[in-house]
Amino acid sequence: MSKSLSICIPVYNTSVVELVEHLLAGKSDAVKEILLFDDGSEEKWKKENRALEKHPLVVYREMPENLGRARIRNMLGKAARGEVLLFLDDDGMPVSNAFLERYAKAIRNHQVVCGGRRYPTEVAPLFALHYEIGVKSESKEATVRNRKPYQAFHSNNFAVERALFLNIQFDESLTQYGHEDTLFGYALSRKKSQVLHIDNPVWHTQLQTNEEFVGKAEWALQNLKMLYEREGEAFAQTVTLLRVYARLRRWKLVKPMVAYYRMYGKTLRASLLSEKASVSAFNLYKLAYWCHLMQKG
Repeated sequence: MSKSLSICIPVYNTSVVELVEHLLAGKSDAVKEILLFDDGSEEKWKKENRALEKHPLVVYREMPENLGRARIRNMLGKAARGEVLLFLDDDGMPVSNAFLERYAKAIRNHQVVCGGRRYPTEVAPLFALHYEIGVKSESKEATVRNRKPYQAFHSNNFAVERALFLNIQFDESLTQYGHEDTLFGYALSRKKSQVLHIDNPVWHTQLQTNEEFVGKAEWALQNLKMLYEREGEAFAQTVTLLRVYARLRRWKLVKPMVAYYRMYGKTLRASLLSEKASVSAFNLYKLAYWCHLMQKG
């Protein structure tokens, strides 16, 4: 027997009409409701999405102010009535018409199921960096993600038993973008939760420009610093960048990396905003920026 399913979608300055219509068209009998919580969008987006509340399965609410990625997801989880919560980002679109059926089947024997994501085959150069990083780091088959199920966790497309979610929730101390997923995956690992990755992806339809992507990466590293200082070495072992940083400390290369950032950081960052930005340059910039953050204290 299928567990009842609440689809939870935080909405911010995006039309979710096409996404919701797609979900309704492929509706599984397990779906109890589709919750759309608008997190302080501009009026034009609210006006477009309000039309969805006419559907009997849709619960549409507007927040008076922007609550942020963690708080809005926690509110969705608390308000949902289904036994299982299926969280989707507002800019995703299921690849398969059997999307909901696959989740309903997989969640029967697991506490958490992650579907994955895919990126469009072609993008404009302005979005090239986000695309390249996404394809190489995030768009992986389930067999690869299941090797490290907790570290491969992403919040854009996953199902979780409601009771487990309410026990963990997203950390609301993270008020700016970055590493909410990392911390949630770490919390799942500490509880030894059953996490299964399946090939049930959504298209990632709204890419960030190179400038937006680099800026958000910097915000994410600031969040990571706070988490590292709070959670300690056990948490650090789950993050690739922090494992690399540990090696730099052992080899006494942190100070040279900080010096490199001071001399070439601005130039390297500027190169990432160009249409010829490379993944290797991005990874080098992140590591140098991280060492800079850690020295600042």
